[in-house]
Amino acid sequence: MANQAQWRVLIIDDEPDVREVVALALSDEGFTVKTASDGMAGVEQCRQFDPHIVLTDIRMPRMDGIQVLTHLKQHHPDIEVIVVTAFADIPLAIRALQLDASDFLTKPLDHAALQTALIRGMQRYTSRRRLRNYTQLLERENARTASELETSINFQRNLIDSSMDAIVGCNAEGLILLANKSVTQLTKIAKEKLTGGMSLAALFPAAELTRLQRELDSESFGGKDRLSLFSTEVLDADNHRIPVHVSAARLFEEARPAGMVLFLRDLREFRRLENALEDQAHTLHQDKMIA
Repeated sequence: MANQAQWRVLIIDDEPDVREVVALALSDEGFTVKTASDGMAGVEQCRQFDPHIVLTDIRMPRMDGIQVLTHLKQHHPDIEVIVVTAFADIPLAIRALQLDASDFLTKPLDHAALQTALIRGMQRYTSRRRLRNYTQLLERENARTASELETSINFQRNLIDSSMDAIVGCNAEGLILLANKSVTQLTKIAKEKLTGGMSLAALFPAAELTRLQRELDSESFGGKDRLSLFSTEVLDADNHRIPVHVSAARLFEEARPAGMVLFLRDLREFRRLENALEDQAHTLHQDKMIA
């Protein structure tokens, strides 16, 4: 067995001869070994010595091997425990295996069986440590990924909310799921109302929504399922019509309709300027005719 000097083994047995013989054999093979004369002393040694493997007798005064095993699995779950019992106590050994003991040996100890049990215990310890390290790595990566995802979502949410254009998103049934600040400024409709069950049909005059959907089906304004700078109107909180330019796109998931996103640009100021220019042109024309 390689690198045995890196492995710490604690032997708990109330028989001095057994402790000394096993400790000597394992020390000769390169293990770092400590011993304890009973279960309570063994538990204290585990706190100080921090062994990788505990070899414990089952029948001991004050604190037996089953109690030692139970305590270690609760407070030091990384430690692998090998129980040692007389042949007559096989039911206790089976109980120990049910409590996650690594292995059990019967007295008198056979050196080859002890080596096999130690190898199994070392392999279990290594496998569990690797699994825990891998799990911790996944947890760290998931936490980092979750943090990055949250940062990305917050950035996108801020980007949408700070857009000068009003942005509306709806599902395949036409219910509004997303509305940024510009939508509430445009329509004077509270965001909670917009995203609280309001449908896209309530935002547009009926004829205008029908016309918009018809154009989405055609190739006229940007291609099928897309619109670019389509002139229409939306309704505000008082049911007044507001002229807007709409750019829109239908959304799909695995070729199935999933909703639509719309970008609305307020045309009221543009229309006001248009009217002002028309009035100015009309006045100039009148002045010219008078002259």
